[in-house]
Amino acid sequence: MLQTPAGPRLFAERAPGFQPYDTFKCSDGWVYIGALGGAIYDRIPKFLGLDPVEYSFDECSKDVAAVNSEKGREFDRRLREYCAAHTAFEVETALNEAQIGCARVFNVRDQYNDEHYAARDMTVPVLDRQSGVPIRVYGVVPKMSLTPGRIWRGAPSIGDDTTDILSTMLNLSEAEIEGLYADRVVHRIEPFTEPQVPAANP
Repeated sequence: MLQTPAGPRLFAERAPGFQPYDTFKCSDGWVYIGALGGAIYDRIPKFLGLDPVEYSFDECSKDVAAVNSEKGREFDRRLREYCAAHTAFEVETALNEAQIGCARVFNVRDQYNDEHYAARDMTVPVLDRQSGVPIRVYGVVPKMSLTPGRIWRGAPSIGDDTTDILSTMLNLSEAEIEGLYADRVVHRIEPFTEPQVPAANP
């Protein structure tokens, strides 16, 4: 968390030379708002009930001086006050209806429960082979039609792939590999292949 003149902040993405392009705290979370350029920016003052001429792009957003001007700071304050008075979902919905780029900042639980994330397999259930605990991990991004990629297993146990590497990459015989294990030159923990506890997020 960072401390800024406006108070403590979780993020530090605010652009110094134009606005709004930053995270904004809502009553129950955060949203990211990006409205760059005159045509898109002009929608924000109207949305906030501000005079679009008095709080124009040139006055509030075109450069560092505009952002830090009295009008620029007032514009930022009014937008933050609006967000703070509403939930992240309410802000996202209202701004998108006004054709202003806005998206909620998801935590892990939000990602697990989001229908769009689920439809695109953005979290995938796997078994952690070191502990035997079923977990969820992030899916493959981006999604390619010809080479889609896949999450084919959870994190391996210690030495999970040692035998395969020694045999396929180094061409060692089974006897040579067994000798290395016997001499403790290499080490392997037998991986869990079945869940040892129920899945918390199936």
